[in-house]
Amino acid sequence: MSLAGQPRQTVEVRLLDAVSSTADGTQAVRAVVLEASGTGIPQGSIFFGHRDGTPRADRLQLLFDRVTIGKRDYAVKARVLAVDNGRETVEPDGTIDALDPIRGKPGKVELLLLAAAHADPTTLAFLEGSKLTLRELDKLSVQYPAGTDMTLRFDEAAPPSAPATASGVAIPRVAPKALSEVLSALPLRTETYTGHTPSDWTNLAFAGSREALEKAFAAAGWATAAALSLRADFKVFAAVAERHAYVHAPVSKLAIDGRLPDLVFEKQTNTFAKRHHIRIWLTRQTWEGKPVWIAAATHDIGINFSSAAKTFTHRIDGDVDAERHKVALDLLFAEPRARLYAQDRPTVPLRSSNATGDRTHTDGRLFAIVLPAD
Repeated sequence: MSLAGQPRQTVEVRLLDAVSSTADGTQAVRAVVLEASGTGIPQGSIFFGHRDGTPRADRLQLLFDRVTIGKRDYAVKARVLAVDNGRETVEPDGTIDALDPIRGKPGKVELLLLAAAHADPTTLAFLEGSKLTLRELDKLSVQYPAGTDMTLRFDEAAPPSAPATASGVAIPRVAPKALSEVLSALPLRTETYTGHTPSDWTNLAFAGSREALEKAFAAAGWATAAALSLRADFKVFAAVAERHAYVHAPVSKLAIDGRLPDLVFEKQTNTFAKRHHIRIWLTRQTWEGKPVWIAAATHDIGINFSSAAKTFTHRIDGDVDAERHKVALDLLFAEPRARLYAQDRPTVPLRSSNATGDRTHTDGRLFAIVLPAD
C-alpha cells in the first residue's frame, strides 16, 4: 500500500537486528517502533530495511522501505537521522560515517589526570604503560548491536495520521489526589556529596519493589553503574581515550539528605561521552503498598576536563524534560502494565544550573511510574 502524499515525519525505533558496515550482502534489518508522535504509527510496529548503497567498511547506509502496522504493510522510504548516544557522524543523506581512529598515546594532561585525582603515583606509572597505547585500526567500521535506538526520517511519506495516543507517546495522567499528596512530600533537588552544592532537580518517581525496578530497567536495556573506585576510574579514562563505551561506568556522587543513591542505571551505545543515566533513592513514602522512590535523570552529551577538580565531568543536555520522557518511554515500552502520572511542582524554577554549571530548563513536572507487583 502506497503512502505517497503524506507529510515528512520522524520516528523513534530500536534495532531488532545487529548491523555492521563490514557484513556481506545486502544485510536485512528490522526495527521496532518506540514512538512516532503525530504519524499515527503505533508503538510496536515493525520497520523493515536493508543496507543501501555501495558497501564500504567505514560507512553505513540503511534504507527502510516497509512498515508493518497491525496486519497491513505500508511502503515507506526512511533513513537514519540520528543514532542515540552514537559516536559516529550521521550525514544529511542518512550515511553513518565511522570516526577516525586516535593514534598514539594520550597527552600528558590525560596521563596525569587520575594520579592527581587520587594522589597515587603508582597510577601514573600504570597509565604510562603499553596497555594504554591505542592500537592502529586497519579498517574503520560501523557496528550497532540489536537494541540500539535510532531516529528515522521519512524521505517521502509517513502513514496516514491517527490519534496521538496510538503512537506510543508517554502521555501521563494527572496524579490522583492521594498520590499527589505522596509526591508532594518527595525531595525536589540533589546536591553534591561533598560541598553540598545544589545540583540536579528530581524529575521522576517510582512506586514498586527494588526487584520490579531492576527488572524494568534491565528489560529496557539499561545497565547498573559501577561504584566509584580507582579501577573504575581507569576504565573511564580508557573509554574516553579510545572513544568506546563503558556500559557500567560510574556516575558522580550526588546525594539527597546526605545519602548517595540506592540505585543507578545508565544506557550507552558505543561511547562513554554520551549516555542516559538516572540516580534513584528509596524514600519513606509508600503508594498502594509499594515503596516509593525519587530519581533524577539527565542525558550526558559530552565530556570536559575540570582543572579545578582534576577529573572528567560530563556536559548534560539542558532539556532535562527530554530525559524524563526517555526514561518513561523506555520503561513503559518494556513494561506496558505500568501506569504513568504527572505532578505539577510550581516551586521548581523553569531555568537553573547544576553543580558543574550546565544550564538546564524544565516545565517542573515530576513523572511518577507505578510498576506492577510481579
